[in-house]
This record gives sequence, structure tokens and C-alpha cells, in this order.
Amino acid sequence: GSISAQVGTAMARVPSTTPDGLRLRRDPQRGLKVILGHVVPLELRIVLPDGGDRSWTGGSIWASGLVLADWLARQPSPGPLAGKKVLELGCGAAPLAAAVAALRSEAAVVVATDGDATAVLAAEENLRQCSDLDANVASRLMVAQLDWGAATQGAVPRGSYDAVLFADCIYTEDAATALAACVDHCLACGAEGVVYGVIPDERVGASDLCREMQKRGFVAWELDLGPSALAHETAVHAASAAESATAVQHGICRLVCWRRGPLPGEQDDGQRLVQHFDHAIGAAELQVEERLRKLGYEPTE
Repeated sequence: GSISAQVGTAMARVPSTTPDGLRLRRDPQRGLKVILGHVVPLELRIVLPDGGDRSWTGGSIWASGLVLADWLARQPSPGPLAGKKVLELGCGAAPLAAAVAALRSEAAVVVATDGDATAVLAAEENLRQCSDLDANVASRLMVAQLDWGAATQGAVPRGSYDAVLFADCIYTEDAATALAACVDHCLACGAEGVVYGVIPDERVGASDLCREMQKRGFVAWELDLGPSALAHETAVHAASAAESATAVQHGICRLVCWRRGPLPGEQDDGQRLVQHFDHAIGAAELQVEERLRKLGYEPTE
């Protein structure tokens, strides 16, 4: 059945072995402690999977994911997700935002999703501890594999969620288009639906995502991250600096909130964000070209 049909029954069951034959290994070298928030910190233990020889993004904890989760953990109760049905897209192996939404933000239902089977398996394992921290969580927190294109084709009924979360989910212009379409499809109609997305400054597709959200009638606000901007430096604790370096991807991020517009009297940061991300990726490309020239290479078109 659809994802929404499973909500509220139990955490989604996923196979112990993924279709590509990879198996989640509890390697202590990949075990990390993550501490989120400040007044009453939320401590989670994360085990990252061994992706074998694959080149993939789901096996690390990304700065953007830490930033989003820490920001949510620092919001005063009731948080911005209180009472909402929440969908996290591209959660990877460490669905930190989903965990915070279920444990601290008083969300009614939380569904953490990723398109990769290995990431989904790891995410389910990492979220099992939430039931230990709060016995009531199991009935409203689940993990599922979700392709964004499939979501818009009926895997998720239109308007099923009051809030959508994502962090660093795009690497191409095509992915930006697909993500915007998925968000638009899954989010409830009306001004009450809200999207929280964290985007790295230097990411291909970031400005395209902002443009696509504008085209679909969303109004954007950039939110102040405060101390959460440094969560990738302060939240993860590993046995050694080397282990942390291989598990955590760093970078400067921006937190954007979208709602369906127009909203009279509200400032829209959408166009400014498009210009910012265009400038940031342009500056990054110039830096790469300059480094190539210093190495004796002449960049080509």
C-alpha cells in the first residue's frame, strides 16, 4: 500500500539485506554519539553503514542534517512541528531531524524516507532507540523507502503531510526539479503547510530549487540558525578525530522555510536566495579553476 496507509501502525519493516547485497554492519569504528539542543540536550547514538565500494551520500552525517536537527531541538515547546504530520525526504542513514521531530517537537506522525535501500535499513536501525527514549514514539515514527518521482505518481497521496523536512538533498538541476515537485505534491494545501530545508552554500542545483519553489507558488524565508550553524563542529562525538572526519561532512548551510503563497505583508526571500546560491556556486567554480591553473591545467568549457 501507500506510505500514508502505513502511518500510525508501526515503524516500517525493511529487509536485513538490501537488494544490492549490502548488509548493515555494526562496525564500532562507525559508531558516533550526536548531542542536539542545549537546555535539555537530546543524545542519540548513530551507526553508519559500510557502503562497500559504492560511491553514495547516505553513509555520512552531513552538516546540513546536523544543522536542521539541532535547530529543531533548540525551538521552545511547543515546537513548529507540534501536532503535524511530518515527512522527511532524503534522510540518509542518520535521520536526525525525524528523531527530533518525534521526540522533542511533539509531531503527531513522522515518516523518514530515502530512495536508497541501504540508507533506509540503517535509518530504521538508528531510530529504534527512539522507542527506548520514549515508549510512545513507536506508534507514530516510521521509516520507508521513497522515490520522489514515485511519490508524485501516487505512492504518497497528494497533500498527505503538514510539514516536509529535507537537508542537502540536491546535487543536480534535475534533482532540484524533482525535489520541488515532490514537496509540492506531498505538502498539504493552504498556508498551514510548512517546509524546512537546509541547503549548503556551494551546491549545484540550490538556486534551481529556489526557482522551482517560486514557480510552484511558495514564499521563502531564510531563518537565523544561531548556534545551530556550528552544529557540524559541536554535535558529533567520536572516539577519535579521524573517525569523526570520515563520518561527518562539513560546510556552510542556510535554513529556508517555505509556505504556499502569496502571503500579504510577508517578505519573500526567494529571489534573494536564487541570487545568493548562483553567486556562491559561481565563486566556487572560479576557485576550482584557479587551483587547476596553479597545477598546470587549463580549464575548458
